[in-house]
Amino acid sequence: MKEYQPPYSKSRTIPFSQVEVSDSFWSSIQRTNTEKAIFHQYTQLEKSYTIDNFRLVAKEKEGFREGYFYSDSDAHKWAEAAANILERNRNLELEELLDSFFKLVENAQDDDGYIFTYNQFHFPNKRWLNFQFEHELYVIGHLIEAVIAYYAVTKKDNILKIGIKAADLLVDRFKSLSPSETPGHEEIELALIKLYRLTKNSDYLELAEKFIEKRGKNRFFFLKLTKDKHSVGKRSEIVAEQRRRYFYNKSDKVEKKMSDLSSTVIRGSKTRFYISRFTGKYFQQYRPIRKMKKPEGHSVRFGYFVTAVAMLYKENGDRSIITTLEKLWDSMVQKRF
Repeated sequence: MKEYQPPYSKSRTIPFSQVEVSDSFWSSIQRTNTEKAIFHQYTQLEKSYTIDNFRLVAKEKEGFREGYFYSDSDAHKWAEAAANILERNRNLELEELLDSFFKLVENAQDDDGYIFTYNQFHFPNKRWLNFQFEHELYVIGHLIEAVIAYYAVTKKDNILKIGIKAADLLVDRFKSLSPSETPGHEEIELALIKLYRLTKNSDYLELAEKFIEKRGKNRFFFLKLTKDKHSVGKRSEIVAEQRRRYFYNKSDKVEKKMSDLSSTVIRGSKTRFYISRFTGKYFQQYRPIRKMKKPEGHSVRFGYFVTAVAMLYKENGDRSIITTLEKLWDSMVQKRF
C-alpha cells in the first residue's frame, strides 16, 4: 500500500513570522493593530465584564456574571489574536497582559480541566446539557486555539497545559460520542486537530474525527433541537431570576449589561430561518459530510466545519471527504456568489 503523502509538504509551509507585509495600506493597519487596537479590545472586554466573569469563577472578585453564555470566547479569540501579534512584534506589555489573562483562566479552570463560566457561575456542576445552542464546546475550542498560538511564540508549558487539561477532559467525556452530542456551533474539531499537530497525541485527532463523522447522523434531530431550545429558554429564565435576586435593593447595579451591547438581526424570511434551523441545515446537522452537496445554513458555522474537514483530510488522506469539499466549493463559487 502506497504511503499517503499530504498534498502540501511541510517544507512549503512558511511560518507567519517569516511573512513580511510591506504594502503601505496593510502595514499601516498592522501597526494600528499592534500598537493600539489589541489593547483597546482588551479594554472593551473589561468594560463588558467578560474578563470579570473569570474573576468571579476564580473567586477573585464578588459580583454577578454578565454577558451571553458564549462571551468567554470573545476573550479567547482576543488572546489568540494577541499571540499572533507577538509572533511578529515582541511586546513586553502585551506579553504580560496575556500572562495575566491566562493565569486568570487557569485559576478559573476546574481541577479536571472544565472551563465555561456560564455553567460554572450559574449552574455549578451542570455540564454538557445543551449541545445545539449554548456553545460550550465552541468556547473550549477557542481556548485551546489561544493557548496553542501563545505557546508557539513563548514556549510556556504552563499555558499550554490549560488547553491540554481541557482537551483531555473532552477525550474522556466523549470517548463514546453519540450524534446528538455533536455541537450546534462547530470549532472544537479544528482546535483538537491543531492540538494533535502540536502534541502528536492521537486521542485529539480521533476525537476531532468523531465530531466530524457523527455529525448529521441524528435521525431525531428535530426532537433534540426542540428539547435544547426549551432548555436554553428555561435556563435563561433561571439566570434572570438569579440576577433579580442578586441586584434586589443593590445600589451597584450594572448599568450596561453585555446583552445590551449588541442585537440579533435575522435577515430574510423568518419562516425560511426556522425551517433551516429545525431541519438541521442551519447547524450543518442535516446529513453526514459525504452526502452534502452545497453550503447550507449559518455561514460561520459552515466555515469552521469545512476548515476542520480539510484539516482532517491533510492528516488521514481520505479522498472521499476532499471530493465532497471540492463539490461544496464549486457550488459556493458558482451558485452562491
